[in-house]
Amino acid sequence: PLVLVPQFRVGGDLLGYFGTFFIRAALSHGGRWQSQDKVLLAPRDTYFDAGPLRVLYVEKSQRGIFLLYDCSEEMPDGETFLQVGGALFASDDPTRLTWRSEVPLLRKSLGKAGVPHALGAVARGRSLQLYWQTELKGLMAVTMAHPLLPKRRVRSRGEITLERHKDNPIIEPRIGLKWEAAGTFNHAAVLIDETVHLMYRAVSDDGVSTFGYAASED
Repeated sequence: PLVLVPQFRVGGDLLGYFGTFFIRAALSHGGRWQSQDKVLLAPRDTYFDAGPLRVLYVEKSQRGIFLLYDCSEEMPDGETFLQVGGALFASDDPTRLTWRSEVPLLRKSLGKAGVPHALGAVARGRSLQLYWQTELKGLMAVTMAHPLLPKRRVRSRGEITLERHKDNPIIEPRIGLKWEAAGTFNHAAVLIDETVHLMYRAVSDDGVSTFGYAASED
């Protein structure tokens, strides 16, 4: 599929990038899309992106036209890896490559999920939401930090030392309750009106996970 560059034109024509192995550009000249013959991105045998390339996302940035491409792969043992690379093209010449990632911007194992098919991506604040369709696990969505945005800095307010509470654990598996007899973990807490509310993952004897809830005023 063709992915348009939002709010960008070349001599009045819309610009898009496409490809299922090589990546090329196309212009909407005279109301009809015309593919450019020049191959802009090709697989690289000695890098992470040695297989087919597919366009996931493009945008106009201060550094040029940023393109995110999929190069996911299924290994010989059946393990599936989602992989994403990035490239920049000059704003004054959208076919001139100025930068390309030498390592994957994202690499994530899905276990044995089958061949992944890239669907696209959308920007959400400082993040990108990427979508794939896999043969065995269906639709997959992965969030990654936007590669072009600087990382946020957290101001230090001095050193803090934490100590484990003497009454730990405050939540633990209870043998008499089948739904949380095997494990309790992955908690999240929020303070509302002087009450601490806790959500946690509980695992039953037969391996089924459910949500647990607890509250405390101290």
